[in-house]
Amino acid sequence: MERLAAGMTVVVALQTGVSALGAFWTEAGDAGQLLPTAQVIRGTGRLDQIAGTLAGDDDVDLYRIRITDPDAFSITVSANLSTDNDAQLFLFDSAGYLVADDDDSGYQLLPQINAGVLSAHAAGIYHVAIDLYNTDPVGSPLSGWHSRPEPRQTGPYTMTFTGAAPVPEPATQTVWPILGALAIGYWRRRRKTC
Repeated sequence: MERLAAGMTVVVALQTGVSALGAFWTEAGDAGQLLPTAQVIRGTGRLDQIAGTLAGDDDVDLYRIRITDPDAFSITVSANLSTDNDAQLFLFDSAGYLVADDDDSGYQLLPQINAGVLSAHAAGIYHVAIDLYNTDPVGSPLSGWHSRPEPRQTGPYTMTFTGAAPVPEPATQTVWPILGALAIGYWRRRRKTC
C-alpha cells in the first residue's frame, strides 16, 4: 500500500510540474488544421511562446489557446522560412469564426496581431493558425483551407504572445489523481490508528 501511495504522489507531482511549464510550447508532431484537430496548449500560468514548423506547402498549424486579457492580447512572429519568410496569422473564436488576421504587419513580411485588436471581444478560448502566404481559411465557421502558397517554402517559426494562457486541464484529468492520493493518505492514516 505504501508503494501505491508513493506512486500516486509521484503521478500527482509530475502532472502538476508539467502543467506549471505551460509558458513555452513546442508543436508536438504536426498541429491539425481544423478545430477538432487543433493542438491544445495545456497547462497553467501564462503562455509566452509557441514554436513549430511549417512542414509543407499546404501545412497550417492551428492551436487552441486561452485569451486572458483581450485588450493586451498580441502575437508577434519570428521565422526562418526557406524562401522569403512570408507567413499569415488567423485568429478564430471558440466556434471557428474569424475575429482577426494579418499578413505583413510584422518584420520582413511576417504577420503580427497588435494589442487592442481584440478589445471588443471577451476573454476565453480561441484558435490561432499560422500558415504560408496565400493559404486562406474557407467557411465561417472554419471548414477548411484553400492552399496556394507563393512561394513554396518550409521552416521553423515562433509565435510570442501577451495576454494569453494555456487551456486549463479538464477537471477529470487533474482532480481524480489528487482525490486518489488523498484517499490513499486517508486509508493509510486510518490503518495506523486502528
